Amino acid sequence: MTGEIYIPVRHHLLSHCKDLAQITRIYSHSQGFEQCQAWLSENCPQAENISVSSTAKGAMLAGAEPDCAAAICSDLGSQIFKLPILQRNIMSSATNATRFLVLGHSKCERTGADNTLMTICIDHKPGAMAGALGVLAKHSNNLCAVESYPDRDSPRRCFVWIGTLPPSSLRRTTPGIRALSV
Repeated sequence: MTGEIYIPVRHHLLSHCKDLAQITRIYSHSQGFEQCQAWLSENCPQAENISVSSTAKGAMLAGAEPDCAAAICSDLGSQIFKLPILQRNIMSSATNATRFLVLGHSKCERTGADNTLMTICIDHKPGAMAGALGVLAKHSNNLCAVESYPDRDSPRRCFVWIGTLPPSSLRRTTPGIRALSV
């Protein structure tokens, strides 16, 4: 991984309908409903929420319906499906963003605000995860994400994906990684 890019998420309510009170159905991916729940509860409590595979699919379905259906989608979805934006920025958090990891073979210069991502393999037994995370804490690593996945080759082990934030510089992270390697 050579970097990361954050793209702001802006959810809008798209519909051919002109009045929020007339909307009968709203299509969206479940994540869109979750991120817009407060606005929807206040402004479209009468509408049935229908989960679909993506916000784009929701816009396509809402645009094809003859009555007052709507979709939670982006500006681009509005353009592609020719579905007008009835209400802009209906998401609950203005700081919502999607993170994309940049993969490549070239090295990037350190900025001082660099994150560290690592994967470790631990035994699937009581205390193993706490022990591994304790080693990283001892070396002043600021953890931001921890996810575990079973090892397909061994039911007695699991892989743990760990993300650290600055100031967990390489200088602080490296001793923790070395201690985990023992």
